[in-house]
Amino acid sequence: MRGIFKLSGPKDLIQFRRMTVIATIVALITGFLLATQLRVQQNVAENLSSESKQNLGEIIRDLDFEVRALAKEERDLELRLLKYEDSRADNNVILEEAAANLKSLKKFVGSVDVYGSGIEIDIEDKLSVLNSYDLAELVNEIKSGSSEAIAINDIRIVASTAFADDLDGGILIGGKMTSAPFHVEAIGDQETLLQVVGMLGGIKYTFNSYEGVTFEAHKRAEIAIPSIKG
Repeated sequence: MRGIFKLSGPKDLIQFRRMTVIATIVALITGFLLATQLRVQQNVAENLSSESKQNLGEIIRDLDFEVRALAKEERDLELRLLKYEDSRADNNVILEEAAANLKSLKKFVGSVDVYGSGIEIDIEDKLSVLNSYDLAELVNEIKSGSSEAIAINDIRIVASTAFADDLDGGILIGGKMTSAPFHVEAIGDQETLLQVVGMLGGIKYTFNSYEGVTFEAHKRAEIAIPSIKG
């Protein structure tokens, strides 16, 4: 990177050091995303041997969704890094963008509390027909609405969260046991989130088609989702 700049004085040296720090931050973010992608693949691979063909298809679909989302984040970061290497870029803008990226990354991995407006979904399942794949599918739908944070029965959902069925009839989310009724909280644009979960033929209609299952989604002005550390 030093070759891009002509260091003629202390001001240029400070600028060069800032650019180096920013490039390092972007590289760390990319590393986090790649490591998260690997963890998701490992979690799925550990359960493949015991799954049915139908479940394997659902696992592959969910994994493909996660991989494509992470690949897009990686490409976006690479493009930003190229822009940062352009000496015409304003340092303050770069620093603000780097800080925003770090903030988004912390939400993505669940290391910070998230507050804001969004939606909540109440799901009754009187006959216990829902399984882990139904909840994973619901989470994927909510993610497609660009939610900032999601929680099910107070369990924070992050990129590496795995869903599995328990032999006693419960559902494991991130290794924590839970069961119906399910209370889902999602922070993000309320109209967009309601639209993605309530679209005709979508996840709401699928859930409501199951015997004993009801699915109700509505806006909520204030939602607080703690970090995975609690």
